[in-house]
Amino acid sequence: MKKLVSVVSAAALIAAAASMSVSATEVNPGNVNTPVSTTVTLNLDSMYTVTIPASVNLTETAAGSGIYSGSDTIAASDVRIPNGQKIKVTVNSDFELSAGTATLTYKMTANGTDVADGGTAAEFTTNGSVDLGFETTSALQYSGNYSDTMTFNISVE
Repeated sequence: MKKLVSVVSAAALIAAAASMSVSATEVNPGNVNTPVSTTVTLNLDSMYTVTIPASVNLTETAAGSGIYSGSDTIAASDVRIPNGQKIKVTVNSDFELSAGTATLTYKMTANGTDVADGGTAAEFTTNGSVDLGFETTSALQYSGNYSDTMTFNISVE
């Protein structure tokens, strides 16, 4: 068994060595005064991490006000993207909380600016964060567990 493993290991080493490509310019007495150049390359893939809140809980801003709000952030870290491009985060939502057949409208802001359905919630060229705000825009009439699902789309443009 050890012999078989040794043979397989040796074959793998030979195959690896055979697949290596070496390219060099030879300098000899016939071309000793000829300039020789070398190309140095580096290929960096794009990378980034965008953190979207999993949920946001709305609470009454002042007792009896009927206005409910909450906040969180979208953050980008480890950002390495092509020069001149940006990470763009857009949101899709009908901005309507529902509990059964009861509905309650709300709005979302990104750094204080209203964001509409299909609008841009954040843009990043480097590490950073954007403050999100959520606030009801209609009066609460019925009790219940209200919720809505927002969809965030992330692209590099």
